[in-house]
Amino acid sequence: MKLSLLMPFRSNTKVLLCTETGAITSTFKPDPIRGNFQNVGHHSVALYAQDGQLKLQIDKKVWLFSSSTLNIDYHHKFQQRLTHFAITSPNDSFAIDYRAWWADIPDFEPLEPEMDQDEDYLAYIYEVWKAPSIQQALLERWTA
Repeated sequence: MKLSLLMPFRSNTKVLLCTETGAITSTFKPDPIRGNFQNVGHHSVALYAQDGQLKLQIDKKVWLFSSSTLNIDYHHKFQQRLTHFAITSPNDSFAIDYRAWWADIPDFEPLEPEMDQDEDYLAYIYEVWKAPSIQQALLERWTA
Protein backbone atom coordinates (compact mmCIF):
# COMPACT_ATOMS: atom_id res chain seq x y z
CA MET A 1 0.00 0.00 0.00
CA LYS A 2 1.21 3.53 -0.72
CA LEU A 3 0.39 6.42 1.61
CA SER A 4 0.91 10.16 1.22
CA LEU A 5 2.84 11.64 4.15
CA LEU A 6 4.21 15.05 5.12
CA MET A 7 7.73 15.76 6.32
CA PRO A 8 7.11 18.31 9.12
CA PHE A 9 10.83 18.95 9.64
CA ARG A 10 11.34 19.60 5.91
CA SER A 11 8.82 22.37 5.15
CA ASN A 12 5.99 19.84 4.95
CA THR A 13 7.38 18.22 1.81
CA LYS A 14 4.94 15.58 0.57
CA VAL A 15 6.25 12.03 0.03
CA LEU A 16 4.79 8.66 -0.82
CA LEU A 17 5.55 5.70 1.49
CA CYS A 18 5.35 2.11 0.29
CA THR A 19 4.37 0.38 3.55
CA GLU A 20 5.55 -3.04 2.31
CA THR A 21 9.13 -1.94 1.57
CA GLY A 22 9.56 1.26 3.58
CA ALA A 23 10.64 3.02 0.36
CA ILE A 24 9.92 6.72 -0.02
CA THR A 25 9.36 8.58 -3.27
CA SER A 26 8.40 12.18 -3.90
CA THR A 27 4.83 12.70 -5.00
CA PHE A 28 2.60 15.45 -6.28
CA LYS A 29 -0.60 13.40 -6.15
CA PRO A 30 -3.54 15.07 -4.41
CA ASP A 31 -4.00 12.09 -2.09
CA PRO A 32 -5.14 12.81 1.47
CA ILE A 33 -2.29 13.01 3.97
CA ARG A 34 -2.23 9.87 6.15
CA GLY A 35 0.73 10.66 8.43
CA ASN A 36 4.21 12.10 8.63
CA PHE A 37 7.73 10.99 7.80
CA GLN A 38 11.37 11.83 8.44
CA ASN A 39 14.76 10.32 7.69
CA VAL A 40 16.77 9.81 10.88
CA GLY A 41 20.32 8.78 10.16
CA HIS A 42 20.01 6.06 7.54
CA HIS A 43 16.52 5.08 8.68
CA SER A 44 13.10 5.95 7.28
CA VAL A 45 10.64 6.72 10.09
CA ALA A 46 6.91 7.19 9.54
CA LEU A 47 3.89 7.63 11.81
CA TYR A 48 0.64 7.08 9.94
CA ALA A 49 -2.97 5.95 10.08
CA GLN A 50 -3.90 2.68 8.40
CA ASP A 51 -6.81 0.31 9.00
CA GLY A 52 -8.20 2.56 11.75
CA GLN A 53 -4.97 2.48 13.80
CA LEU A 54 -1.82 4.54 14.19
CA LYS A 55 1.28 2.71 13.07
CA LEU A 56 4.95 3.49 13.51
CA GLN A 57 7.18 2.22 10.74
CA ILE A 58 10.98 2.28 10.77
CA ASP A 59 12.39 0.96 7.53
CA LYS A 60 10.36 -2.26 7.06
CA LYS A 61 9.46 -2.78 10.74
CA VAL A 62 5.93 -1.79 11.77
CA TRP A 63 4.46 -1.41 15.27
CA LEU A 64 0.89 -0.67 16.38
CA PHE A 65 1.54 2.67 18.03
CA SER A 66 -1.08 2.46 20.78
CA SER A 67 -0.31 -1.13 21.75
CA SER A 68 -0.01 -1.61 25.50
CA THR A 69 3.06 -3.80 24.88
CA LEU A 70 4.95 -1.08 22.99
CA ASN A 71 7.58 0.83 24.95
CA ILE A 72 9.56 3.82 23.69
CA ASP A 73 12.63 5.33 25.32
CA TYR A 74 14.02 8.73 24.33
CA HIS A 75 16.82 10.49 26.17
CA HIS A 76 20.03 12.41 25.63
CA LYS A 77 23.53 11.23 26.41
CA PHE A 78 24.72 14.70 27.34
CA GLN A 79 28.45 13.99 27.62
CA GLN A 80 28.58 12.39 24.17
CA ARG A 81 26.13 14.94 22.67
CA LEU A 82 24.01 12.05 21.42
CA THR A 83 20.33 11.16 21.55
CA HIS A 84 19.12 7.63 22.25
CA PHE A 85 15.81 6.34 20.88
CA ALA A 86 14.60 2.78 21.39
CA ILE A 87 11.43 0.78 20.79
CA THR A 88 10.70 -2.52 22.45
CA SER A 89 7.77 -4.85 22.02
CA PRO A 90 7.29 -8.62 22.30
CA ASN A 91 7.66 -9.00 18.52
CA ASP A 92 10.49 -6.65 17.58
CA SER A 93 12.81 -3.93 18.75
CA PHE A 94 14.83 -1.04 17.36
CA ALA A 95 17.41 1.31 18.83
CA ILE A 96 19.52 4.16 17.50
CA ASP A 97 22.01 6.65 18.91
CA TYR A 98 22.43 9.77 16.80
CA ARG A 99 23.89 13.25 17.07
CA ALA A 100 21.66 15.44 19.25
CA TRP A 101 19.93 18.30 17.46
CA TRP A 102 21.69 20.80 19.74
CA ALA A 103 25.17 19.24 19.50
CA ASP A 104 26.56 21.77 17.01
CA ILE A 105 25.12 24.92 18.59
CA PRO A 106 27.98 26.74 20.34
CA ASP A 107 27.48 27.22 24.09
CA PHE A 108 23.99 25.68 23.95
CA GLU A 109 22.92 24.11 27.23
CA PRO A 110 20.14 21.55 26.61
CA LEU A 111 18.17 22.39 29.73
CA GLU A 112 14.78 22.76 28.08
CA PRO A 113 13.55 19.30 27.07
CA GLU A 114 10.29 20.81 25.81
CA MET A 115 12.27 22.06 22.79
CA ASP A 116 13.13 18.51 21.73
CA GLN A 117 9.81 17.74 20.03
CA ASP A 118 10.11 20.92 17.94
CA GLU A 119 13.64 20.12 16.80
CA ASP A 120 13.86 16.31 16.69
CA TYR A 121 11.36 14.06 14.90
CA LEU A 122 11.96 11.11 17.24
CA ALA A 123 11.28 13.37 20.25
CA TYR A 124 8.00 14.27 18.54
CA ILE A 125 7.23 10.54 18.13
CA TYR A 126 8.02 9.99 21.82
CA GLU A 127 5.74 12.84 22.92
CA VAL A 128 2.87 11.58 20.77
CA TRP A 129 3.36 8.07 22.19
CA LYS A 130 2.99 9.43 25.74
CA ALA A 131 -0.24 11.32 24.94
CA PRO A 132 -3.27 9.19 23.97
CA SER A 133 -5.31 12.35 23.31
CA ILE A 134 -2.81 13.46 20.66
CA GLN A 135 -2.81 9.97 19.17
CA GLN A 136 -6.59 10.11 18.86
CA ALA A 137 -6.51 13.58 17.28
CA LEU A 138 -3.92 12.46 14.72
CA LEU A 139 -5.88 9.30 13.93
CA GLU A 140 -9.02 11.37 13.34
CA ARG A 141 -7.15 13.87 11.16
CA TRP A 142 -5.40 11.23 9.08
CA THR A 143 -8.50 9.06 8.53
CA ALA A 144 -10.91 11.89 7.70
